[in-house]
Amino acid sequence: RKQEISSSGFRLPFAGIIAPMAFAFSALIIYWSGFPDTFYMSIIAFAGLILFAFKNKGTHLELKSGMWIILILVVIPLVSYLGSYNLNIIKYPFDLLLVFIVSLSIFYMGIKQSSETTTSIQETYTSKI
Repeated sequence: RKQEISSSGFRLPFAGIIAPMAFAFSALIIYWSGFPDTFYMSIIAFAGLILFAFKNKGTHLELKSGMWIILILVVIPLVSYLGSYNLNIIKYPFDLLLVFIVSLSIFYMGIKQSSETTTSIQETYTSKI
């Protein structure tokens, strides 16, 4: 049975639940890869961010909405280093809970930053017209 595509596009049912959970579980998957790997992944991602920032100098408002990624790139290796898969300072299951809760916080912070930046961009472009 074919379903017609509406003009409003596809809307994911329960997106308000699925999206944050997917982000938190993906952070856990990265966390489970272990400390040296999470550290190296963050270094490579930071290098990419720096290159991206230099290439897109004029788009500081758009870059501001992506600041959440810096937090996740710092938190995951730090908890991975201190967690039960390395130094065991943060014991199991509290390390997993910490990653889950902090990643949810970062997700909602990113949503808030993105909406504020989108409003700023719209105001900037409408004032030029």
